[in-house]
Amino acid sequence: MCENDKQRDFEEWLSARPKIIQQLGNRLPPWNRYRMKETGQHCSMYSYSEDGTVTVTVDGHDSEPLDTINKMCPVNVFGVHPDDLEILA
Repeated sequence: MCENDKQRDFEEWLSARPKIIQQLGNRLPPWNRYRMKETGQHCSMYSYSEDGTVTVTVDGHDSEPLDTINKMCPVNVFGVHPDDLEILA
């Protein structure tokens, strides 16, 4: 499946969701990798919540030793505020 198909499918899925989920999905699309600003953890989107937060899968880190550990033992973290995330370059 090409990137355009994935994006189209996601937009179609998103259009049937509540407004807050649409806003989160448009702001934080699932194909990006993100960095938690305060901790340096790297993550990907897992889910969007109607309380305006997201759940992410943490599976990397700015620090090389912590990156190795995070890759070995990825964890899901819920209740993450969108302002706490930035797109990884």
